[in-house]
Amino acid sequence: MISGDTGMIISNEVQLPVMKTPLKFAHVKQPLESRLGIFYDVGKVRNAERTSSDNANYDPNYKLVVAELQRTNPGAIPPLPPFPPPLSSTGVSLRASLGTYFNLNFDYGWGITKLAPAISPVRHRGHLKVVLAY
Repeated sequence: MISGDTGMIISNEVQLPVMKTPLKFAHVKQPLESRLGIFYDVGKVRNAERTSSDNANYDPNYKLVVAELQRTNPGAIPPLPPFPPPLSSTGVSLRASLGTYFNLNFDYGWGITKLAPAISPVRHRGHLKVVLAY
């Protein structure tokens, strides 16, 4: 996980037109409305006041550089870690609804930015949201 107190995110999603599928249930009069889409997200985060521990884990080489500096020059002040890179991902989405009573959202995304395994060992993730109202 990369954290900070200042950041921005840009999200863009392109969706296909709504597909209406009539259902054969006796008590269902409305069609199932669904649409597919693709998305691209990019974000950047940083701390306004940097310290030597800020985001040091995202760069595996940073700890090696600091260890080598302290070995060769004891008492030296280590450099601040660089700001984390912009994070980006892309994926597919499915939105479905049945009137005002049932909604289903499914997103599956793949991380584009390579991160150290300690931060994010998995580069893809899915999310399912189901809402049933009455």
